[in-house]
Amino acid sequence: MKFFSAFNPIRNFKSIFSRPSRNHIQAFDGIRALASYWIFTFHNIIIYLWLSEHGILSRVLPNPILKIILMGDSSVDIFFILSGFLVYSRFLSELKGNTIQNLDLRIRLRYLTNFLIRRFLRLYPLIYFFILLKILELVALNDLKAGIPQILLTMFFLNDMQLWNEYTPVAHSWSVATEMKTYFILLYIKNQMMKTGKDSTKLLIKIFVIALIFYLLYVIFVPEFHRYPLYTEPWDEQLCTLFHFEPETGNFVFNHPESLDQKNLGLWFLYFGFHSRFPLILIGCFAAFIQYRTSFPEKCQKSKPFRLMILLIGLILFSSLFILRTTHYTSNIQIENITVLQQIIIRLFSFNRIINSIGASLLILLIINKAGIFGNFFNYFLSLKIWIPFSNLSYSLYLTELVPIFLLEVDIIKKFGFDWIDTRNSFLLILKTTLVVYPISIITFLLIEKPMINLSPERFKLEQFISGKEKKKKKIK
Repeated sequence: MKFFSAFNPIRNFKSIFSRPSRNHIQAFDGIRALASYWIFTFHNIIIYLWLSEHGILSRVLPNPILKIILMGDSSVDIFFILSGFLVYSRFLSELKGNTIQNLDLRIRLRYLTNFLIRRFLRLYPLIYFFILLKILELVALNDLKAGIPQILLTMFFLNDMQLWNEYTPVAHSWSVATEMKTYFILLYIKNQMMKTGKDSTKLLIKIFVIALIFYLLYVIFVPEFHRYPLYTEPWDEQLCTLFHFEPETGNFVFNHPESLDQKNLGLWFLYFGFHSRFPLILIGCFAAFIQYRTSFPEKCQKSKPFRLMILLIGLILFSSLFILRTTHYTSNIQIENITVLQQIIIRLFSFNRIINSIGASLLILLIINKAGIFGNFFNYFLSLKIWIPFSNLSYSLYLTELVPIFLLEVDIIKKFGFDWIDTRNSFLLILKTTLVVYPISIITFLLIEKPMINLSPERFKLEQFISGKEKKKKKIK
């Protein structure tokens, strides 16, 4: 009976417009909604660049609005922060003094397994649906063998740490793989919490330091990465034209000699994979610790100088990435003349994401605590009910958007040519894809995402076990 009720279309449709629980942080609805749409607009422009001729980037970047849209990949960082915050908040809320400690291994395994199953059913059924579509496509093309490596890596949460050599409908699910692997590490921390009854923040700090060291070693020592410095003029020549257009056939061809070298594309995406985004989830965990285990909320409410200091630091750190990326967009580095120092600077460029994410976390803390004019205004604005459906559809939108955007833009380029895009037309493009992709995301939400959430096992509550344990102790006494 539960299986059939999980697919109830009326109930599932109503859930699009409702908040999930009473303890839900309402401001997160607006943050998710805006961040997901920023990613959506980013995919619109970046796919157009991949399809377009060399030099198109230099015509797009002078427009400040399009430049901001091209920074939309940073929105993924916001989702990582929110994920870390929510997971660690749950872990901390389950600590009831010292009552949760020395728990039996069987109980700990039940808790950890329950958590993983719930998260897996939340994230991966939709990805497996697109994998199935990809398999059907490869079978129709009699090319299944070539796609097996990418399919297997995606299925087992590894497509964020490999040199994938093919554009697929689930290539952007690298972020989900990163999040899923992070859960295993966070559950190790949770296991220590259940053994000791403490918040294990010291362990979290140790893991964060190790992650930073690994990150630094990677960006400094990976060979040949400097050949493709991000957001520079050479990036226009090297990273555009992922798909080569053949005028004689009117088709786009993958892996053409004149298109982007696939190995280096893999390195580029590898650079934005697990090792560079994992620390951001930990930053979200630290934000949860600050919120629920320190006097930060009280200081925000009582001390105006403290609020202003946090706001200033948060704004400076949060804006640092965008300032750097704006300057890098216009710089003209010649790859053949690049120095060792420039190589290191370019490799460390993405390290600024961590600084940016710390700033974002501070601003989020001010917002959820309604601290001062800034916190009150944005808490009110981001908590408006208008954001609820866009927040609930954000994951389905993220996974379904690439293929429709790609097909729509191929059609546009064939009709109007490569020079079609400018400020006005780019907004028409985004409007058109929005009107097409959002209905598709609603369908995938109703048929796959929400039913799988409904079929998830109930959350394993440690409180029930603790209360039962305490009752047994009283009986013994």
